[in-house]
Amino acid sequence: MVGHEAGLEVGEVPDLGFTAGIREAVESNGPLRDVLYSLVLFGSYVRGDYAQGLSDMDFLAVLRWPADEAVRELKAILEEATRSLRPKLVDLPWALVDDVRNPLSGGHPFKFLTFYQKDFLDHHVIVYGEEVAPLLPRLEAGQLAAWRARAMLGNLERFRGDPEMMRVQAGEVARFLAVVGGARGIAKQEILEALRELGDADALAVYGDYVGGRDVARGEEFYRGFIASRLGAFLGQRHSAS
Repeated sequence: MVGHEAGLEVGEVPDLGFTAGIREAVESNGPLRDVLYSLVLFGSYVRGDYAQGLSDMDFLAVLRWPADEAVRELKAILEEATRSLRPKLVDLPWALVDDVRNPLSGGHPFKFLTFYQKDFLDHHVIVYGEEVAPLLPRLEAGQLAAWRARAMLGNLERFRGDPEMMRVQAGEVARFLAVVGGARGIAKQEILEALRELGDADALAVYGDYVGGRDVARGEEFYRGFIASRLGAFLGQRHSAS
């Protein structure tokens, strides 16, 4: 099982004991407490396919107003609270309350609030503050597929000269192909099963690189070619069908 051996079984309820310390730290920090509408834990840890040393701990901070210093302080709190879980990275994107109400309106909409919204709604925990699900307009992944594909194509230039980010983007494309190809969900094993069904050996290898945290052995040009060819083919098929 790629990237899953050290993690939870899919569907297993994760240990959330560490979140008590986060709540205490937020409560003791007046400016942070005032600005923080909600702190959400989501992604692989909640989904049940988290692997220590390979997976990120994914949080979303929903703020009442912009506050860069508060976000930095919250990031430090989260890194300390999750240290024993050995995440590859503690990821803390932030959004204003109105951004959550209109997740497609920003300059760089979050994939987990848009294309992967169903997984976010199914697998999230409110660590502090208010539930965010009622704020989100319901979006269907199928209606956003072309939008998501064009956004990832745009990243070819954004990440030119950065082999590591190109590897990550290629992994995102492989996951995208699995989802539009009928994956039951976005847990790692569900994506791998869907890619095997599609019979795309390169996509399977690229996704293995992505979830396994492997070095960029295939090179930036390989990943660029993979991204351009798969997304170009997908968008071409959508155009022909319309």
